[in-house]
Amino acid sequence: MSTTQANRGKPPTALTRTEEERALIEHAKSLLAERFSLTETQSHRMLQRMSMNTSIPLVKIARSIINSME
Repeated sequence: MSTTQANRGKPPTALTRTEEERALIEHAKSLLAERFSLTETQSHRMLQRMSMNTSIPLVKIARSIINSME
């Protein structure tokens, strides 16, 4: 039985959530990069600045960007 099959139906672990959060942040970065003609580094920095300026966690900023741009 694979790990994926063994974990099916169980709540996500911290590691799984971290992978999901990374995926969300990567997706938001790519949307920003495409929309504003930025490099990956510039779009990541933009996300970080938004997070710092608003005191909202980076992953929540990423989700908000994804929801508003798709």
